[in-house]
Amino acid sequence: MEAHDDHIVELITRFKSGMATPEEIRELETWYASFDDADKYTPRLTDRDRIRLKGKNFHKIMRQVVHGPTAKYTPMTYRRLRNVTISLVLVTFALGGYFFWQSRTPVDTIQSVVDAMPGGNRAILTLGDGRQIDLDGVNSGYLTVDNGMRITKSADGEILYESHSGQEAADDEGTDSQYPVYNTITTPSGGQYTIVLPDGTTVWMNSASSLRYPTRFFGPTRVVELQGEAYFAVKPMDSGLGSLKIPFIVRTSNYDVEVTGTEFNVNAYPDEASANTTLVSGSVDIVFAVGDDSKRVTLRPSQQASIGKGKINVEQVDVMTATAWKDGFFYFNDTDLYTLVRQFARWYNVEVEYAAGIKNDVFFGKIPRQYTLSEAMQVLELGDVHFKIVHDSDASESERKRLILEP
Repeated sequence: MEAHDDHIVELITRFKSGMATPEEIRELETWYASFDDADKYTPRLTDRDRIRLKGKNFHKIMRQVVHGPTAKYTPMTYRRLRNVTISLVLVTFALGGYFFWQSRTPVDTIQSVVDAMPGGNRAILTLGDGRQIDLDGVNSGYLTVDNGMRITKSADGEILYESHSGQEAADDEGTDSQYPVYNTITTPSGGQYTIVLPDGTTVWMNSASSLRYPTRFFGPTRVVELQGEAYFAVKPMDSGLGSLKIPFIVRTSNYDVEVTGTEFNVNAYPDEASANTTLVSGSVDIVFAVGDDSKRVTLRPSQQASIGKGKINVEQVDVMTATAWKDGFFYFNDTDLYTLVRQFARWYNVEVEYAAGIKNDVFFGKIPRQYTLSEAMQVLELGDVHFKIVHDSDASESERKRLILEP
C-alpha cells in the first residue's frame, strides 16, 4: 500500500467524522475528481461506468489497506474500513458533485420495470365534523371556519389558523365551543406538509404521518397527538401567571414530549425499532411509562432519546440525520440499509422486498429528496446495492410499486 493511499484513507476518515479542514476537503475533492484519469479509459465509457469504476477501484484500495502485508486488523477494523469505503461512494454528494442519470430496462410480459417519482406537498385535513379537505387539490386562500377559527392555505402551501368573527364564523355551528374541537392533518406515503397551529407553533409533517390537535388550546397545557414523524418549532405561550409558560406536549403511542418553546424532531413510526426524539435547540422532557410509574428524562441540544422495548437511551447525535428531511435531503451517518430503505419506501410510496443474501451495510452521505427513486437507488448501487423497481402488468395504476433489493 502506497503512502499516498494511506493519506487518502486518513482524509476520508477525517471527513466522515467532521474533523476535516477546508484545505483537506479541497484536497479530497481534487483527488476524487481525478481518480479515473481520462486517458485511462476509452471515450466510449458512460459517466455511470466511470463512477462505478471509481467505486470498484477504491474498494480495491481498501482491501489492500486491510489485507496488506504489514496491516494489523480485526473484524471491527475491517468493518470500519468498509464503512469508509461506502462513505466515499456517497462523498460526491457531500462535496457538491451531484449527478443524474436515467435507467432504461426492457419491459417483459409479466412486469414492467418503472421508476417512482419523489413525494410532494400532499395531505388531507379532517375537520371536527368529519369533513375532509384534500389540501393538494385546493387553491391558496380561505378554506373554511371550524370552531370560530378561520383556516387558510398560504401561497407557500402552509395551513394557517386565526381567530375569526363575522358571517363565516356565524355559519359555523361549532363556533366558540367550550369543549375542544379537534382537527387532524394526515400525510400519505409520498406526502409532506407544513401547518401553523392556532398557538403559532409550526409543524413540518413527514410522509405517512398524522397530527391531531385542537382548533383552540384550552387549560394549562397544549396537547397534540402524533403518529409518524414531524419537526416542531414550538412558540412559547404565556400562562398569565407571572413568568410561567404553558407547556406544549407531543403525545405519541410510546411517550410524551413536554416543552415550552424549542425546536425538535419526533420520529414515532410504528415500523421502526425505536421511537426517537432529537433536540435541536432549547430543552425538552421525555415522559414515558415504567410499569405503573412514569419516568422523566431531560434532553439538551444535539441529544436524542430512543425508546424501545420499555427502555430509553440518550446519546449525542448528528441532528442532521433526524432533521435533513425537512430541508429536502436524505442524510445518512452510519445509517444501516434497512433503515435507509424504509425512508425511501415512505417518501416514494413503494413496497419493499428483500431477496435472500442482502447485507445490512451502513452508509454515509446526502441525497436530495427530489431525486426519483431510481436515481436515489443508483447512488446506493455504487455501494454494491442492486435493485429493480417493478409494477405488475395486471395491477391498477393506483397500486403501489415494488422496490426489490437483490444481492
